[in-house]
Amino acid sequence: PTEIADRVERFLGELHKGYVLPSDQSRQRVRDHLVEITMFGQHSSNALMITDDGLLLVPYHCVTPKIFGSLSARTANGASYPLEMVCHATPRMDFALAKAAIPGEGKPIHHALFSGDPSELDDTPGETLTRWNGEVKSSHCFVSPQSHITSFHDNPEILVYPKDGVDIRYANHQRGDSGGILLSSHGRVMGSLIGSNLEDSANAIRINSIIGDLYSFIHKVK
Repeated sequence: PTEIADRVERFLGELHKGYVLPSDQSRQRVRDHLVEITMFGQHSSNALMITDDGLLLVPYHCVTPKIFGSLSARTANGASYPLEMVCHATPRMDFALAKAAIPGEGKPIHHALFSGDPSELDDTPGETLTRWNGEVKSSHCFVSPQSHITSFHDNPEILVYPKDGVDIRYANHQRGDSGGILLSSHGRVMGSLIGSNLEDSANAIRINSIIGDLYSFIHKVK
């Protein structure tokens, strides 16, 4: 819808307002807007809110048509709102833009994004944030360029190429962490978690690939 594209365009147009945030404020802003996706009231995954009325960055595999009708978004204050729609999806990249029925004016939330080149990372310290049962969990990790294609056996649409992903090592992850946020050591948003081996490694979609996909969405709609 054009109205959604207008809000996304405003969010992208005001990205610079997030870059000035100090590290501690950047981390806190992500914590405040890290949404827990629930299925029939139970934890399912995570998402990052980018407008005050509930536009969410979320992995596509977490909001597929098969399960979408049973999903809600639980915010940091514990309130729960049904998901209204998937506004845009790029299944190949395991990315979707969803809308929860959260009251608001459509104002953008100014997150501080990582502006470096992820391909130059080499075991760079980072941090992952996820929300479980209302509480934010933090895990320290090391980030490197993605060295392989990430795929899912139960969803052949998803093929995340190395140019769109990053590898994460030594993060303490479990099933249900998808949609959590990868931060740099300076609290900048580097990406969105999409999967792990449930032991000592995980993968995330690069935030710059997500931003590029949002620009493509605007161009298609407008």
